[in-house]
Amino acid sequence: MIDPKLSFLLGPTSISQFVWGNFATLTYTNQYEVFLLPRMSGLSREAGFFVSLLLVIWLLRLREQNIKKVEWIIFILAFSFSLSKVSIAIILLLFLLAFRRIIKLMPLGITYIFSCFLFIFLASYLDIGSTGYLYENTSLAHRFSSAYLVYNMNAEQLVLGCHEVISCSIENSRSLTNYLMVDKDYSVSIGILGLVVDFGILGIILFLFTCYTLKIHSFEFLVIIVFTSTVYMFSIDSFVIFAYYYAITNPNFKNMI
Repeated sequence: MIDPKLSFLLGPTSISQFVWGNFATLTYTNQYEVFLLPRMSGLSREAGFFVSLLLVIWLLRLREQNIKKVEWIIFILAFSFSLSKVSIAIILLLFLLAFRRIIKLMPLGITYIFSCFLFIFLASYLDIGSTGYLYENTSLAHRFSSAYLVYNMNAEQLVLGCHEVISCSIENSRSLTNYLMVDKDYSVSIGILGLVVDFGILGIILFLFTCYTLKIHSFEFLVIIVFTSTVYMFSIDSFVIFAYYYAITNPNFKNMI
Protein backbone atom coordinates (compact mmCIF):
# COMPACT_ATOMS: atom_id res chain seq x y z
CA MET A 1 0.00 0.00 0.00
CA ILE A 2 1.27 3.50 -0.81
CA ASP A 3 1.94 5.86 2.09
CA PRO A 4 -1.23 8.03 2.20
CA LYS A 5 0.78 11.20 2.82
CA LEU A 6 3.09 10.51 -0.13
CA SER A 7 0.09 9.55 -2.28
CA PHE A 8 -1.61 12.86 -1.52
CA LEU A 9 1.62 14.80 -2.12
CA LEU A 10 1.92 13.26 -5.61
CA GLY A 11 -1.79 13.56 -6.31
CA PRO A 12 -3.55 15.98 -8.67
CA THR A 13 -4.64 18.39 -5.92
CA SER A 14 -1.10 19.09 -4.70
CA ILE A 15 0.33 19.29 -8.23
CA SER A 16 -2.44 21.60 -9.43
CA GLN A 17 -2.08 23.93 -6.45
CA PHE A 18 1.72 23.94 -6.79
CA VAL A 19 1.57 24.91 -10.47
CA TRP A 20 -1.46 27.21 -10.53
CA GLY A 21 -1.76 28.41 -6.94
CA ASN A 22 -5.08 30.16 -6.34
CA PHE A 23 -6.05 29.60 -9.99
CA ALA A 24 -6.00 25.80 -9.64
CA THR A 25 -9.18 24.06 -10.80
CA LEU A 26 -11.09 21.48 -8.79
CA THR A 27 -9.36 18.12 -8.42
CA TYR A 28 -9.92 14.90 -6.53
CA THR A 29 -7.00 12.95 -5.07
CA ASN A 30 -8.30 9.37 -5.02
CA GLN A 31 -5.10 7.35 -5.25
CA TYR A 32 -6.21 4.61 -2.88
CA GLU A 33 -6.31 0.92 -3.65
CA VAL A 34 -8.96 -0.37 -6.04
CA PHE A 35 -9.09 -4.03 -7.12
CA LEU A 36 -5.88 -4.77 -5.13
CA LEU A 37 -3.84 -2.11 -6.96
CA PRO A 38 -3.09 1.47 -5.83
CA ARG A 39 -4.16 3.81 -8.58
CA MET A 40 -2.72 6.98 -10.02
CA SER A 41 -4.05 10.02 -11.80
CA GLY A 42 -1.10 11.11 -13.91
CA LEU A 43 -1.52 14.83 -14.57
CA SER A 44 -5.31 14.49 -14.78
CA ARG A 45 -7.48 15.81 -12.00
CA GLU A 46 -8.57 12.32 -10.91
CA ALA A 47 -8.03 8.67 -11.80
CA GLY A 48 -11.24 8.38 -13.82
CA PHE A 49 -10.21 11.26 -16.08
CA PHE A 50 -6.74 9.75 -16.50
CA VAL A 51 -8.05 6.35 -17.62
CA SER A 52 -10.45 8.09 -20.04
CA LEU A 53 -7.49 9.92 -21.55
CA LEU A 54 -5.58 6.64 -21.82
CA LEU A 55 -8.46 4.96 -23.64
CA VAL A 56 -9.03 7.68 -26.22
CA ILE A 57 -5.28 7.92 -26.96
CA TRP A 58 -5.29 4.13 -27.34
CA LEU A 59 -8.09 4.45 -29.91
CA LEU A 60 -6.19 7.11 -31.83
CA ARG A 61 -3.03 5.02 -31.93
CA LEU A 62 -4.92 1.82 -32.69
CA ARG A 63 -6.43 3.16 -35.90
CA GLU A 64 -2.96 4.03 -37.17
CA GLN A 65 -2.11 0.31 -36.92
CA ASN A 66 1.50 0.85 -35.88
CA ILE A 67 1.49 0.59 -32.09
CA LYS A 68 4.87 -0.49 -30.80
CA LYS A 69 5.38 -3.11 -28.09
CA VAL A 70 6.67 -0.53 -25.64
CA GLU A 71 3.46 1.48 -26.12
CA TRP A 72 1.37 -1.61 -25.33
CA ILE A 73 3.39 -2.18 -22.16
CA ILE A 74 3.00 1.44 -21.06
CA PHE A 75 -0.73 1.38 -21.81
CA ILE A 76 -1.35 -1.88 -19.93
CA LEU A 77 0.63 -0.72 -16.88
CA ALA A 78 -0.98 2.71 -16.83
CA PHE A 79 -4.46 1.23 -17.26
CA SER A 80 -3.83 -1.34 -14.50
CA PHE A 81 -2.78 1.35 -12.04
CA SER A 82 -5.65 3.73 -12.77
CA LEU A 83 -8.60 1.37 -12.40
CA SER A 84 -11.94 3.02 -11.69
CA LYS A 85 -15.57 2.61 -12.65
CA VAL A 86 -14.77 4.35 -15.93
CA SER A 87 -12.36 1.51 -16.78
CA ILE A 88 -15.40 -0.59 -17.72
CA ALA A 89 -15.59 1.60 -20.84
CA ILE A 90 -12.86 -0.52 -22.42
CA ILE A 91 -15.37 -3.37 -22.71
CA LEU A 92 -17.82 -1.09 -24.52
CA LEU A 93 -15.08 0.20 -26.81
CA LEU A 94 -13.95 -3.33 -27.70
CA PHE A 95 -17.57 -4.21 -28.50
CA LEU A 96 -17.94 -1.14 -30.71
CA LEU A 97 -14.70 -1.91 -32.52
CA ALA A 98 -15.71 -5.52 -33.11
CA PHE A 99 -19.03 -4.52 -34.74
CA ARG A 100 -18.01 -1.13 -36.10
CA ARG A 101 -18.89 -1.91 -39.73
CA ILE A 102 -22.43 -2.97 -38.79
CA ILE A 103 -22.88 -0.06 -36.38
CA LYS A 104 -21.68 2.35 -39.05
CA LEU A 105 -24.68 1.40 -41.19
CA MET A 106 -27.21 2.38 -38.51
CA PRO A 107 -28.96 5.75 -39.01
CA LEU A 108 -27.61 8.35 -36.59
CA GLY A 109 -31.07 9.29 -35.33
CA ILE A 110 -31.92 5.67 -34.46
CA THR A 111 -28.61 5.31 -32.62
CA TYR A 112 -29.32 8.44 -30.59
CA ILE A 113 -32.87 7.36 -29.68
CA PHE A 114 -31.68 3.87 -28.67
CA SER A 115 -28.91 5.35 -26.49
CA CYS A 116 -31.33 7.72 -24.77
CA PHE A 117 -33.87 4.99 -24.05
CA LEU A 118 -31.12 2.79 -22.61
CA PHE A 119 -29.93 5.49 -20.19
CA ILE A 120 -33.49 6.43 -19.23
CA PHE A 121 -34.45 2.78 -18.66
CA LEU A 122 -31.48 2.22 -16.35
CA ALA A 123 -32.09 5.46 -14.44
CA SER A 124 -35.78 4.70 -13.90
CA TYR A 125 -35.14 1.03 -13.11
CA LEU A 126 -32.56 1.93 -10.47
CA ASP A 127 -34.80 4.76 -9.26
CA ILE A 128 -31.78 6.93 -8.64
CA GLY A 129 -33.92 9.82 -7.41
CA SER A 130 -35.02 7.93 -4.30
CA THR A 131 -33.14 8.93 -1.17
CA GLY A 132 -32.38 5.28 -0.40
CA TYR A 133 -30.42 4.89 -3.62
CA LEU A 134 -29.14 8.45 -3.94
CA TYR A 135 -27.22 8.63 -0.67
CA GLU A 136 -25.75 5.14 -0.95
CA ASN A 137 -24.73 5.36 -4.62
CA THR A 138 -23.94 9.02 -5.21
CA SER A 139 -21.43 8.35 -8.00
CA LEU A 140 -23.86 6.30 -10.11
CA ALA A 141 -26.74 8.64 -9.32
CA HIS A 142 -24.67 11.53 -10.65
CA ARG A 143 -23.86 9.65 -13.86
CA PHE A 144 -27.54 8.88 -14.54
CA SER A 145 -28.92 12.18 -13.20
CA SER A 146 -29.67 13.73 -16.60
CA ALA A 147 -31.49 10.58 -17.75
CA TYR A 148 -33.64 10.62 -14.59
CA LEU A 149 -34.45 14.30 -15.07
CA VAL A 150 -35.45 13.80 -18.72
CA TYR A 151 -37.67 10.89 -17.64
CA ASN A 152 -39.55 13.26 -15.29
CA MET A 153 -39.67 16.41 -17.45
CA ASN A 154 -42.96 17.70 -18.80
CA ALA A 155 -43.60 18.37 -22.49
CA GLU A 156 -42.57 22.04 -22.41
CA GLN A 157 -39.34 21.25 -20.56
CA LEU A 158 -38.51 18.48 -23.04
CA VAL A 159 -38.93 20.79 -26.03
CA LEU A 160 -37.20 23.92 -24.68
CA GLY A 161 -34.89 22.49 -22.04
CA CYS A 162 -34.40 23.56 -18.46
CA HIS A 163 -31.02 25.25 -18.08
CA GLU A 164 -31.76 26.44 -14.53
CA VAL A 165 -32.62 22.98 -13.22
CA ILE A 166 -33.12 24.03 -9.61
CA SER A 167 -35.79 26.58 -10.52
CA CYS A 168 -37.54 24.33 -13.05
CA SER A 169 -39.26 22.14 -10.44
CA ILE A 170 -38.96 18.93 -12.43
CA GLU A 171 -41.42 16.42 -11.00
CA ASN A 172 -40.08 13.78 -8.55
CA SER A 173 -36.55 15.17 -8.84
CA ARG A 174 -36.24 17.64 -5.97
CA SER A 175 -34.21 15.32 -3.73
CA LEU A 176 -31.84 14.47 -6.59
CA THR A 177 -31.19 18.05 -7.68
CA ASN A 178 -30.87 19.43 -4.15
CA TYR A 179 -28.43 16.72 -3.07
CA LEU A 180 -26.24 16.73 -6.18
CA MET A 181 -26.34 20.40 -7.11
CA VAL A 182 -26.62 22.09 -3.71
CA ASP A 183 -25.02 19.69 -1.24
CA LYS A 184 -22.38 18.22 -3.58
CA ASP A 185 -22.02 21.11 -6.05
CA TYR A 186 -22.27 18.72 -9.02
CA SER A 187 -23.63 19.46 -12.47
CA VAL A 188 -26.53 17.25 -13.56
CA SER A 189 -26.17 18.02 -17.27
CA ILE A 190 -24.24 14.82 -17.84
CA GLY A 191 -23.73 12.99 -21.12
CA ILE A 192 -25.90 12.99 -24.20
CA LEU A 193 -29.11 13.53 -22.23
CA GLY A 194 -27.54 16.51 -20.50
CA LEU A 195 -28.12 18.38 -23.77
CA VAL A 196 -31.84 17.65 -23.47
CA VAL A 197 -31.81 18.98 -19.91
CA ASP A 198 -30.12 22.22 -20.98
CA PHE A 199 -31.43 22.82 -24.50
CA GLY A 200 -34.36 20.46 -25.00
CA ILE A 201 -35.15 18.49 -28.12
CA LEU A 202 -34.49 21.53 -30.30
CA GLY A 203 -30.90 21.58 -29.07
CA ILE A 204 -30.50 17.88 -29.81
CA ILE A 205 -31.78 18.35 -33.36
CA LEU A 206 -29.12 21.02 -33.91
CA PHE A 207 -26.42 18.75 -32.43
CA LEU A 208 -27.43 15.82 -34.64
CA PHE A 209 -27.47 18.09 -37.68
CA THR A 210 -23.91 19.17 -36.80
CA CYS A 211 -22.84 15.53 -36.52
CA TYR A 212 -24.43 14.82 -39.89
CA THR A 213 -22.65 17.80 -41.45
CA LEU A 214 -19.31 16.60 -40.05
CA LYS A 215 -20.04 13.09 -41.42
CA ILE A 216 -19.98 11.54 -37.96
CA HIS A 217 -21.57 8.10 -38.26
CA SER A 218 -23.17 5.96 -35.56
CA PHE A 219 -19.89 4.29 -34.60
CA GLU A 220 -18.12 7.61 -33.94
CA PHE A 221 -21.24 8.97 -32.26
CA LEU A 222 -21.28 6.06 -29.80
CA VAL A 223 -17.60 6.64 -29.07
CA ILE A 224 -18.48 10.23 -28.12
CA ILE A 225 -21.30 8.95 -25.89
CA VAL A 226 -18.94 6.54 -24.11
CA PHE A 227 -16.38 9.24 -23.33
CA THR A 228 -18.90 11.89 -22.29
CA SER A 229 -21.14 9.62 -20.21
CA THR A 230 -19.67 11.01 -16.96
CA VAL A 231 -19.13 14.66 -17.94
CA TYR A 232 -20.80 17.48 -19.84
CA MET A 233 -20.95 16.87 -23.60
CA PHE A 234 -19.03 20.07 -24.33
CA SER A 235 -16.53 19.78 -21.51
CA ILE A 236 -13.03 21.03 -22.33
CA ASP A 237 -11.34 18.14 -20.53
CA SER A 238 -8.54 16.66 -22.64
CA PHE A 239 -10.16 13.26 -23.21
CA VAL A 240 -13.38 14.86 -24.44
CA ILE A 241 -11.48 17.02 -26.94
CA PHE A 242 -9.58 13.96 -28.19
CA ALA A 243 -12.85 11.98 -28.43
CA TYR A 244 -14.35 14.63 -30.73
CA TYR A 245 -11.13 14.75 -32.73
CA TYR A 246 -11.30 10.97 -33.15
CA ALA A 247 -14.94 11.10 -34.22
CA ILE A 248 -14.48 13.95 -36.71
CA THR A 249 -11.32 12.60 -38.34
CA ASN A 250 -12.16 8.90 -38.27
CA PRO A 251 -14.08 8.77 -41.60
CA ASN A 252 -10.90 10.00 -43.32
CA PHE A 253 -9.16 6.74 -42.47
CA LYS A 254 -9.87 4.26 -45.25
CA ASN A 255 -9.03 1.25 -43.08
CA MET A 256 -11.05 2.74 -40.29
CA ILE A 257 -10.68 1.43 -36.73
